[in-house]
Formats: sequence, C-alpha cells, structure tokens
Amino acid sequence: RRLEAAGFVSCSLGPRILRAETAPLYVLSAISYHFELMR
Repeated sequence: RRLEAAGFVSCSLGPRILRAETAPLYVLSAISYHFELMR
C-alpha cells in the first residue's frame, strides 16, 4: 500500500507463483505475444 501511495502500479500474473528467475522470462514473452497480436 505504501508503494501504491508513492505512485507504483501493482500487477498480477494470474494465480501462478513464479520464481524470481522465471518471472522476467514470463513477462517478456507475454509482452512479445501481445505486440505480435497487434501487428
């Protein structure tokens, strides 16, 4: 809540709990997929 009050935006990757090593790969692949759909 303190971070949100400071202007941070929270997001969710769904019900999955990801390890710190795999979360960035998941996010990058989701962003890539999103932009491929926009073409």
